[in-house]
Amino acid sequence: MEYKIKSIKHSGRKGARMTDRTDGRYPDRVGRVVEFKPTEYDIGFPFILKYLRLADGSDYSGMWLQCSRLVKISSTLDDETVFVETLNTIYEFEKM
Repeated sequence: MEYKIKSIKHSGRKGARMTDRTDGRYPDRVGRVVEFKPTEYDIGFPFILKYLRLADGSDYSGMWLQCSRLVKISSTLDDETVFVETLNTIYEFEKM
């Protein structure tokens, strides 16, 4: 399934919880399109994002990002938005 990274926030370990991550490359990642199935990840293992496109729509396939260990995955009732929390970061994804 394709999802767009809608926001990237602090988990509370290295910054105030739910504040935007403005450090490093995090701002560049917002808007990128990734492919993943939320049910295929295991808690306690690294969360890996498989990129498809950059925010401007250009091809970014074959690229990936390994994040810290997965803490939890949740979604809205309509499954249009998925929240992925790792040790350091909370990602908000919007279904494409």
